[in-house]
Amino acid sequence: MAITSHLQRDRHGLARDHLAARVSRLGGRYLLTCIAGLSLAGSAWSQAWRVEPTAAASVVATDNVTLAASAAAQSDQILTFAPQLLLRGSGASYRLDGSLGATGVHYMRHTLSDRVLPSAHLGLNARVVDRLLFLDSRVDADTTGVDPFRSVGDGVTTYNKQTVYRSRLSPYLDRELSSQTRLTLRSDNTWARIGTAETTNGVATTTVTPPNASTYVQTDLLRLETQPRPLGYQLEATRLDTLTRQQGTESTVLNDTLRAVLLYAPDPDFYAGVRFGRDKVDYSTVHIADTFTGFGLRWAPSARTNLDAQVENRFFGRAWLANLVHRSPFMTLSANFSRQLTSYAQSLATLPTAGSTSTMLDQIYRVSIPDASKRADVIRSLITKYNLPDTTSGPLDIFSDRPQIQESGGLSVAFLGVHHTVTFNIFQQKTIDLPGSEQGVTLPSRDVLQRGATLGLIRRLDPNTALDTGLSYTRSDDLGVVGRETTSRGVRLGLSHKLSPRSDATAGLRHNLVTSTVGVAEAKESAAYVGMTHRF
Repeated sequence: MAITSHLQRDRHGLARDHLAARVSRLGGRYLLTCIAGLSLAGSAWSQAWRVEPTAAASVVATDNVTLAASAAAQSDQILTFAPQLLLRGSGASYRLDGSLGATGVHYMRHTLSDRVLPSAHLGLNARVVDRLLFLDSRVDADTTGVDPFRSVGDGVTTYNKQTVYRSRLSPYLDRELSSQTRLTLRSDNTWARIGTAETTNGVATTTVTPPNASTYVQTDLLRLETQPRPLGYQLEATRLDTLTRQQGTESTVLNDTLRAVLLYAPDPDFYAGVRFGRDKVDYSTVHIADTFTGFGLRWAPSARTNLDAQVENRFFGRAWLANLVHRSPFMTLSANFSRQLTSYAQSLATLPTAGSTSTMLDQIYRVSIPDASKRADVIRSLITKYNLPDTTSGPLDIFSDRPQIQESGGLSVAFLGVHHTVTFNIFQQKTIDLPGSEQGVTLPSRDVLQRGATLGLIRRLDPNTALDTGLSYTRSDDLGVVGRETTSRGVRLGLSHKLSPRSDATAGLRHNLVTSTVGVAEAKESAAYVGMTHRF
C-alpha cells in the first residue's frame, strides 16, 4: 500500500478509471469466488450442514397506505408472502452462515406497485493457509428507508423504501510474530447498488437519495501491534478509496492515514495510550494534509463489561469514539457515541445501521448463550414468533458526493425476565457535509439531525401465547433550512400464538401519526394485520 503517496488530480483521474474497470471486473467474479471457496472445502462439505426452509404470509388492512393527508388518504389491503431458506455449514477450513429469501408484496387495490423485495444475508469465512491467510466474503440485500422527511412505515408497505444490494470480499493475513506481537494485512472490497425507490402513479416519492446509484469502497489496512505488558505499541497505515456513480456522474474520496499508538497497561484489565498520526484527503477540488494527536483507553473489568474510548484532533475538528457494553443473564446495556469522518458509500458498505432488532437480541443472549450459532437460532425464532420488526427506529443514511462528518449517539437497554422482555432504544445522529464544490448530483437536505426512541414490551401470557406492545418516536430536522422538520409517532399492539412446534400465528393493530413542515402537514394511519409463519 502506497499509503504516503498523494495523488494529483490528473493522476487521480487515471486511478479512478482504473478503479471503475476493477469494480466491473471484480463484481462479476464475486459469486464465482464464493463458489470456489466452497469447492476448496472438498470432502468436508457433508460434515455439518443445516438447511431450514420457512414461509410467512400476512394480510394488512390500512386506511392510509402512503400516509397522505386525510383528504387524499387511500385504504388498501396488502398481501405478503415471504419464503426464506436458512443455511449453515462448516468444515475443516470454512464456515457458511446466513439466509436467502424474498418478500412478495401485493396491493389489492393497486394503490402502489406490486414488488418483490429480496432479502439476503450470507457470509463465508474460509481459512486458506493455516494461521496465516484467511478470506471473508458476504452478500446482503436489505430494504431500508429513503427520505428522513417522510414516514418510513412498518415492515410491510413499500412506500418510501428501497433495496440496497451489497457484496464484500475481504482477504486478510493475520500472523502472530510472537506471543505479544501480531501482524495484520487486510483489504476490504465492498460493492453496493441502490434499487429504485417506490413510486406513486409514476412519481418518485423522494429525491433525497438518487435511485440506481452504485458505490465501491476499498479499505486497505496494515497494522503491527504489540500487547502492552506493561508497554506496547500499534503502528497502522490505512487507505480508504471510494467511488460513487449515479446517472453518468462519478465522485471519489481518497483518505490515507498513518497512525502510531503508544500503550501503557498498569493492570491487565486497563490500558491507556497516546495517539499521533497524519491524514491526507483528496475529494472534488479539495486537497488536505494535516497531522493529529489524541489519546485512548480500554477498561474491561470482566468478560461482561467493556469500555473503549478514543479522542483525536483531526483536520475536521475533534473526533471521538466511545463504546460501553455491559451484559448479564437478565440485562444488557449498550452505549455508543462517535464523531467521525465518513461518506455515503461507507454507510452503504456497513448496513444495517442503528436499530437492528437482531443486534439488540444478540446483546441480550450473548452471556446466556455463548455459542454464536445457537444464539442466532434463538434470535431468529424470537423475531418470527413475536412478529418483531427487522429494525427498530434508527437514522437513515443521507446521500452526498462529499465526505461527511457524522456525530452520533445511542443507548440500548434490554431486560429479560421470566414473563417479560423489555427493550428501549434511543438515538441521535447529525450529518454534515465537508465544504467543497459539487462532484455529481446536487440534492437538498444533506445536513440533517435525526433523533428517536423506541420502547417494546413482550408479556408471555402462557407457554404458547404472548402479547407485545411497542411505542416509537422519530424526528428529522434540516440544519440548512430553519423550520424544515418531520416528526413520526407510532404505537403497536400484537398477539402471537404457537400453533405447533413449527407454526406461529400473529395478529395486531397499529397507529401512526406524522406531522411535517415538508409536504403533508399531518397524516394519520391505522391498520390491522394477521399473519402466519411455518418452519418446514
